[in-house]
Amino acid sequence: PAVARLERRGEPAVVVEPIPFPLLGFAFASGFLVFAAEVVQTHLLAVLIGNSAYAFGLMLAVFLVCLGLGAARAPVLAERHGAGAIARGLALAAIGLAVMTPGWDQLPHLFAAAGKVFDSWAAREICRAVAAIGILAVPTFFMGTTFPLLLARIASRPSVARDTARLTIANTTGTILGSVVTGYGVLPLLGSQRTLVAVTIAFAGLCALAFLGAGERRPTMRATAVIATIGAAIAIFAPSWNLARLTNGANVYFTHGPAPDDIPFVREDVHGGITTVARRGDLLTMYTNGKFQGDDGKEMAAQRHFAHFPSLFLEHERSALVIGLGTGTTLGTVAAYPFEEIDVAEISPAIVEAAGRFFDGPSRGSLRDPRVRIHLDDGRNVLLFADRSYDLITIELSSVWFAGASNLYSQEFYTLAKRRLHEGGVLQQWVQLHHIGAREIGVIVRTLRSVFPHVALFEGGSQGILVASDQPLVASRARLSAHEERADIRATLADDETLVDLLSKIIFSGDELDRFCDESLAKHGGPELSTDDNLFLEYATPKGNVLNYDQSLTEMLALLSSYRTADPTARHLRD
Repeated sequence: PAVARLERRGEPAVVVEPIPFPLLGFAFASGFLVFAAEVVQTHLLAVLIGNSAYAFGLMLAVFLVCLGLGAARAPVLAERHGAGAIARGLALAAIGLAVMTPGWDQLPHLFAAAGKVFDSWAAREICRAVAAIGILAVPTFFMGTTFPLLLARIASRPSVARDTARLTIANTTGTILGSVVTGYGVLPLLGSQRTLVAVTIAFAGLCALAFLGAGERRPTMRATAVIATIGAAIAIFAPSWNLARLTNGANVYFTHGPAPDDIPFVREDVHGGITTVARRGDLLTMYTNGKFQGDDGKEMAAQRHFAHFPSLFLEHERSALVIGLGTGTTLGTVAAYPFEEIDVAEISPAIVEAAGRFFDGPSRGSLRDPRVRIHLDDGRNVLLFADRSYDLITIELSSVWFAGASNLYSQEFYTLAKRRLHEGGVLQQWVQLHHIGAREIGVIVRTLRSVFPHVALFEGGSQGILVASDQPLVASRARLSAHEERADIRATLADDETLVDLLSKIIFSGDELDRFCDESLAKHGGPELSTDDNLFLEYATPKGNVLNYDQSLTEMLALLSSYRTADPTARHLRD
């Protein structure tokens, strides 16, 4: 009918042929596979080069630059291979992925070796960039050729504008589905290595379809088939990764501890990365992406303090929120107090599973406590949509420098937390005292102090523990004595330790705290507050990872002790 109307008006009739369906299929499939690979590679790079804001920037930059270089090289493939160019690009992507797959668990060797030579932040970031380029460049370069080659196929068609739009829609739809399906379905089901193998085989299969549909047969076509076949074979028969080496955390401080005797638990998801439980003798330790989360040994003391210190100042125990589950040791200590309801915000299902299976003792069975409700969500989201207020909010994150972690150290977050606290409620937050500078701690403390008028910094197990409230931080001796009569609470305290004794672990509060902030910020400069707008901590704290653990901890404790509050028990205790 459209042609007839044109002819009646005397206009030339142009018959527009529909875009070949196979081209749409290749556009969709290439987008799906490229972003399936990108999800897995980013997931692995978070384990192997780190998950700071800088590390994620490196990953994205390398991925996009290599895709762009591949797209720029596409015309050369078209000139050499004609209709078989798409098949050749897919074959090279398959073998590139296959050849690089065995190299993933070798990257920790690079960081361990570099740690003996490079001790500056810039040099170590360059090492991370080299690792990302080395593992991503080849496969990503060739993955970037497919879509430009498809566009070249429709460039001479009269309907090129419409066809380009349709190919773009198909490709974009593929990228979205590839990200979602891989991240939430395939990756947790198969794990990283087998997902990469599946993507490699899919690229080889797509190459076979492109090969059959090429029409013409050039001498190089046989080589294309051989390349794709070899790629699939390498992927299928590649040795399994060494999980102990893959998750040893060498990227964090460019060194690593002794290999575990056994890794009885490994789970992968897009929420928490790779969660493992490692066994060394009788000691069980939980890691996320190679970063320590907790154990069932000496570290339990510090994690119990995360609950005890803020509980000293509570007037009521109606409801509590624990942000960050870890091994559940802090939760188990909170549950020892007579709270009526306890919410837990933990973003990673794997951590919840590991805590329940391997750390039931440290958590004192709290995950089965009927008062406890688990929220598989970010702690800030839980506070935003909470249908209740809390007497206690306790926060235990593995590190300030994780990308995204600083949104729990911002002025906006503290304001939100204060709105969710009952009058007289208490907020507790862990802050590391190692691999960090005085300026960063000063910003954290000053930011918290800008929202809560009463703040104290404790030291427990060489960890910093901030406690804040809108009411003066004063403990009742009678209330503490009553708590100590409870067998559950008594069981979480060290031998001969009392709750009153814990008050002596205050480093500073009040005027001493303000003096530390004033002097550290004046000396080192930078912003005084951490906000959602400046993300200061997200970009400043990763640079502290180059510091020596023992030296940085010793120096920080000495600095903080120079501001120590005199006789904190007398100041913060009443009868």
